[in-house]
Amino acid sequence: MKKLLGVLAIGLACAMLAACNQGGTPSQPVDKDKILEVADFEQFSVVGQHQIEVDGEDVANEWKVKDYNVMRAVSLNQLAAMDSALEAKVEAKGVRGLYVLEGVVLGANDAGYDKTRPEGEEIVTVNGSYTFKVCGDELDDEEVWQRATHYPSAEAHGESLTDNLWITENMTATIDDNGYDHNTDPVAKAAGAYTVVFALYKAPQGPMSLSCGIGLIKTGDRDPYVAPETYPVEKLEVIGGFNDWSDDTALEMAKNENTFTAQLVLEAASEIKIRANGEWKRSFGKQALEGKVVGGNDDNIALGAATWNISITLSSCDDLQVGDEIVAFTIEAEGEVAKNPVESMDVAGGFNSWNPGEDDKLAKDGNTFSGDIALAEAGEVKVRVNCDWTIALGATALETKVVTGNDGNIALEAGEYTVTVTFAADDMEDIAVGAELVAFTIEAKGAADPKGSQNNPYTVAEALAEIMKLEDGKKSSDRFYVSGVCTEFVKTSLVVETLLQKWQVEQI
Repeated sequence: MKKLLGVLAIGLACAMLAACNQGGTPSQPVDKDKILEVADFEQFSVVGQHQIEVDGEDVANEWKVKDYNVMRAVSLNQLAAMDSALEAKVEAKGVRGLYVLEGVVLGANDAGYDKTRPEGEEIVTVNGSYTFKVCGDELDDEEVWQRATHYPSAEAHGESLTDNLWITENMTATIDDNGYDHNTDPVAKAAGAYTVVFALYKAPQGPMSLSCGIGLIKTGDRDPYVAPETYPVEKLEVIGGFNDWSDDTALEMAKNENTFTAQLVLEAASEIKIRANGEWKRSFGKQALEGKVVGGNDDNIALGAATWNISITLSSCDDLQVGDEIVAFTIEAEGEVAKNPVESMDVAGGFNSWNPGEDDKLAKDGNTFSGDIALAEAGEVKVRVNCDWTIALGATALETKVVTGNDGNIALEAGEYTVTVTFAADDMEDIAVGAELVAFTIEAKGAADPKGSQNNPYTVAEALAEIMKLEDGKKSSDRFYVSGVCTEFVKTSLVVETLLQKWQVEQI
């Protein structure tokens, strides 16, 4: 008789107890008046570049957690009073948490960046004020609200519960019931005032392990933001890591007709951009410097410690549009540029609240830095050079082994990992953007063991998914290990009976 690890047998037994009503009594009906509040986080909020209606006035949110954008927990009956069809869909999902926020105004202000979305068979560009995220919030040690988790995300898969919501494509994209893809940026189809509905599910909803759903209930119309036909340039300014990207202390460039100049003194390496009119709708970065073409919100420019003379000449200050050619754009150092030797490295990520300590530093051995990290749950990380954010190795560097500056995050599943970075000897004396890494790896400990082995066990959900792949009447000859904790059960007596027909389960 083939055996399944004891924890799975216990899990199935628990599920059977939860699924079967002793004595044949009917199951308890859903309490639709119960306020569905969860303890996952201290609060949930809606953040984005949209506006929030506060006391009849529209206030720009700007991706901040404020008291006016905290969601409130509601019951199924309260949701039904707002939208009965949406309530029916939510109830069918089996929810453990249900939250709403009224007065969210989308698409009525200039977010300073663009997104694309499908509109019928066409791809349409919309202003970023159509986007928002639901966040689980926690208080840090100084009692300041921190966004701990975005919903949906690459780790917490979400779906659209209404057909006026689109979730942009991701590398883990899959189509949900409304035909949209899963990612981090829900986008409304049209400007308007909405009630945002957020539902946390009791159990995985499908092969992508959906954990939540987001929907919109339209409550009013708003005129959409319309970009001006022309974009006159009133000023250019230098902003970057040297001033913590602060609007208040950005370095304004001197203007002489269509030419702007500035001298920037950097005491330490920094990333910068040149932006127009004190906003991010037009900014000059790496692409503009190399291609002499106006982009939208361009990539950062990495500079070393030195005195830099910056000059930009535009073809016209009367109208600056994406795609316009730049007459000249130069950034030149006066004298020597200070070198940036590699002295230390550490790992930052959600597992340490992006604030690495001594335990997160990598050990140095010649040109190689290495160390172990442990993630209790799936999250994102970066590997920082010299323990600051000027150069942080991320997803691009991991794939290409080329230093890109402050790179994108690296997504990892829960587990223990060994991080290794090896630099060329010359780069140890002066690391720069564009340098090639000899090696950069993040390898899971025990990754050589196959999934379902003792050192790399299935989760209970993964094991059940493997079981459900069996054809009716077929028995598996495979033995695999399962690691998990019984936390919550859903009545699924038909599934349990089917599993018992397919498997001979015995506790080890």
